[in-house]
Amino acid sequence: MDIRKKALNNIKKLDIDVRKKYDIDICKKIINSKEFNESKILFAYIALKSEINIYPVIEEALKLNKIVALPSCENGNIVFYNYNKDDNLKIGKYNIFESSNIKKIEPNSDTLILVPGRAFDLDNNRIGRGKGYYDRFLKDFNGKSFGICYSVQIFSDLNIKAHDQKVKKIIFND
Repeated sequence: MDIRKKALNNIKKLDIDVRKKYDIDICKKIINSKEFNESKILFAYIALKSEINIYPVIEEALKLNKIVALPSCENGNIVFYNYNKDDNLKIGKYNIFESSNIKKIEPNSDTLILVPGRAFDLDNNRIGRGKGYYDRFLKDFNGKSFGICYSVQIFSDLNIKAHDQKVKKIIFND
């Protein structure tokens, strides 16, 4: 079975209440991390059904007056637009939620990006949904990056390709 399908099946097998508990645990780990606390900019995402709900992290970042930005897939690349609590969300390409704000945010070394993915390994490798948007973004990114996943998405052999980009750290439930 394809690793992406296997990971998705593993997620679907998790009880909804267990997933909510894991989501809270993962958010706490992010919020308590040195990287989160030192960052001035947070590149985040609004979770799809199979992803970890990191909205509490977004709320905490906004409370701390960090710049928060959400992704948009444009011309084969991912770009990030400013997000505030008052901004409306819109459905973008691949049904991802995007900020309606038109202010593009450029990353710098004080940026922490939270990266969803389908499968990870303990060497910080990541496989996404297969379109390569985050891989292209991470290639030249010089900030901090966290891969966000459930432990059931961690595998020992991902069959990594040359274009697949690592994250700096993986955050998952215990």
